[in-house]
Amino acid sequence: MNLRVLAVAAVLWATAACTSSEPPPPGGLEWKHGAIPVAIRYAVPDTCPETDGPPECASWMIWAFTDKQAKLVADYDETGEAEGGRSYRIRVPDAAVWVPTSGGAAVMPGFSVSRDGHRVAYFSVARQRFVAHDLPSGLVRDLSPVVGTAGLPTEATAISADGDGFAVSDGEQVFVTDFGTGRTTALPRADGVIGITRDTVFASSGDTVVRFLRGSGARLNDFPLPSGARLSPDGLRLAVVGEQPADTIELLDAVTGERREPLRPSPLKEPTVSSAEAWLSPKALLIRTFTAGTQEFTGFFSLDVTTGRTARVKRLPLDPEAVGIGAVS
Repeated sequence: MNLRVLAVAAVLWATAACTSSEPPPPGGLEWKHGAIPVAIRYAVPDTCPETDGPPECASWMIWAFTDKQAKLVADYDETGEAEGGRSYRIRVPDAAVWVPTSGGAAVMPGFSVSRDGHRVAYFSVARQRFVAHDLPSGLVRDLSPVVGTAGLPTEATAISADGDGFAVSDGEQVFVTDFGTGRTTALPRADGVIGITRDTVFASSGDTVVRFLRGSGARLNDFPLPSGARLSPDGLRLAVVGEQPADTIELLDAVTGERREPLRPSPLKEPTVSSAEAWLSPKALLIRTFTAGTQEFTGFFSLDVTTGRTARVKRLPLDPEAVGIGAVS
């Protein structure tokens, strides 16, 4: 379908509430599940088959750890004891891991988990659109119209800290959904998504951060885009790995883009900060580290952005290519 026609259709479609009542297109296995009362701690991509060309596969695995045995209606694997509790692994069969692009390569659109671990958002291969699931109730919302995969950006989904706001990008537009009402609106002039708060959407346009009012879609001020930036839950700061030196975290004012003094995590010495993964709270940032000399993964740490102190975070995967962080404290 012509992208311009698709964009116009998306704007018209986005004025109405959207659920998953219409049947999915053929060719994919849609994820259907009953109540999932456990909080999801993280999600990781399932293993993709090796191919000679660009990878194209679907299936993410979501993991939960509880202090008691839960009665899950959904299909799941109970993986056994986990430090006095139980661990659960649930497969999401239609969540895109890699999708082909127009350039002949492939991108990973990502998989987002809400901070409380009860909602997820991803690009559904079965429905050829972005979807959100409320796991305790089983309610599903469509977050976009049917879109092509050729222009999907990396990390194309975001969920607000309260779990009600969803923002997704098809590479042409950003679609914003209030989960409670199901109402979706389309934002023009934005090709990527950075984050969403109660009242603001942080999108990207090329190498620029573009801010919009969540309700009206009115465009606010722009500023240069730092690569790999993570928006704090309160929408006040962006965190990014520092460039000079590289083993620091830089915090930016999320309204003006003003950079603050680089923050050096302590007592980390030998490990180097690889990426800012997610905010765990307005003052705690989850970072991934590796050893500078060997490039070996050394662990996930919680960084206190007010003091620079770090603490290792357990029950997270061992250096996956991507991870969606949920109910982690």
